[in-house]
Amino acid sequence: MPLPSSGGNFPPKALEPIYRQMDTWAAWWEGSPDVLSAVYGGGSYQRSPGSWFPDDGQTFAPSSGPRMNRSFWGQPLTPGTERTKLHIPLPSDVSTASAAMLFGERPKFVCESPETQAELDRLRKVGKLDSRLMEAAEAASALSGTYLKVAWDRDVYPVPFVEPVDPRRAIPVFKHGELVQVTFWQCVAKDDDKVYRLLELHEKGYIYNGLYLGTNDKLGVQVPLSSLSVTADYPEETETIPGYLSAVYIPNMRPSRCWGSNTLYAPLGRSDYAGVEQLFDSLDEAYTSWMRDLRLGKARAFIPSSYLNAAGPGQGASFNQDQEYFQQVESLGENGLQIEFNQPSIRFEAHKATCDSLVKQALRSCGFSPSTLSETTTTNNASNQVTATEVNARERMTLVTREKKTNYWKDGLSYILGVLLAIDVKYFGARVAPEAPRVEFSPVVKEQPSILANTVKAIADAGAASTETKVRMLHPDWTPREVQDEVTRVQGETGAPLGAVTEPPDQLP
Repeated sequence: MPLPSSGGNFPPKALEPIYRQMDTWAAWWEGSPDVLSAVYGGGSYQRSPGSWFPDDGQTFAPSSGPRMNRSFWGQPLTPGTERTKLHIPLPSDVSTASAAMLFGERPKFVCESPETQAELDRLRKVGKLDSRLMEAAEAASALSGTYLKVAWDRDVYPVPFVEPVDPRRAIPVFKHGELVQVTFWQCVAKDDDKVYRLLELHEKGYIYNGLYLGTNDKLGVQVPLSSLSVTADYPEETETIPGYLSAVYIPNMRPSRCWGSNTLYAPLGRSDYAGVEQLFDSLDEAYTSWMRDLRLGKARAFIPSSYLNAAGPGQGASFNQDQEYFQQVESLGENGLQIEFNQPSIRFEAHKATCDSLVKQALRSCGFSPSTLSETTTTNNASNQVTATEVNARERMTLVTREKKTNYWKDGLSYILGVLLAIDVKYFGARVAPEAPRVEFSPVVKEQPSILANTVKAIADAGAASTETKVRMLHPDWTPREVQDEVTRVQGETGAPLGAVTEPPDQLP
């Protein structure tokens, strides 16, 4: 179904609450005090070009944002006072940690054919796939998911590549929870109240491009792509791979807590921040109160005016100490002339305990163990080495969350990389058999080499394991073929009879 010749409201009314919620999460991800104040009704600001709103320069009105009961960021700034509210970037730390636990170590993309494997490795390197996946994973954590599409531009890369797309720039169509069609859009030019938008429709087997001239909230009419120099080279229609969509949506987590009852957009999933916004807000309020205590806790001395050195008529007076720690008073007091000192107490312990408690609860609500973002590590063994068992116990919630997320990423990456290889064959002349690779994420927790070596040695001394089993213990991430090769080398060096791995040869990749 090609693009329409004209359109009405844009973005579509049905997507406005979805985009607005994503924009709220994006505010926490960005962490700007001005943005947070505007989103929650405590101020206004000029939106950046990254905003989902059609008018990239419009002022975000406080009345259009979400509301919290007694929101810290929703309290307006008192006229004539300086902004003292502080933001702790815990949301962005959560998203950074989420991306790192998924792609901190490069996942394996395993193809059956050696030729296809070599070509995929080349596409991965030249197209900078790993850095793009890291970016996409961080955005997915904050915005509930991410789109990956296959793109090609010989002026940028000599190969097709995978490009992440912000979910606020997409109009999806889901069927039984699977993406069957998606339209990506972007504002490419703006002249007063006229807005040019480029729409890119992905259907199975085709990509359609269309340029539209409209207003801030209307799509308008379709105009030739040659109307603008930035879109002149875009084809109106491109054939991709019959029966396959050249884009995929990877949710951060499902089910959705925000729009789960909306059958059209429930597959979008949920953000790591969903339901945690009030804890983020309270953490900022507690930390701001802490810093206020520090400002008000400066020592002061109250000094009688007669103790000051007059500088002449109309010139005031001075005292031979640092001005910042005393305050002049006119009264002599009951005990005559005297200097009084005042040192307000700073509630350090109370504020720290409050902030620590809020951080721990927020991390748990985001699906992470409190120790995931902790800088301290404790060990219970005499050698001060953290064993895999100890890490598993301490990071259990984080590991469970990672396992959930990798299930979505495995399916999505396998699909889009298969399409990438097919596009490489069709438009770049690659001579390989396209296939959807198997995606393997490296284990987060790896046993210390010395501990693992001692375990394997004890098993070997007891004669309780074969060479194959010992190789598998030392290299749990190896494929059956790699294990077989290592077994052959070990047995060749030791002169032991050659054995075979348990998998049949036709199952070895």
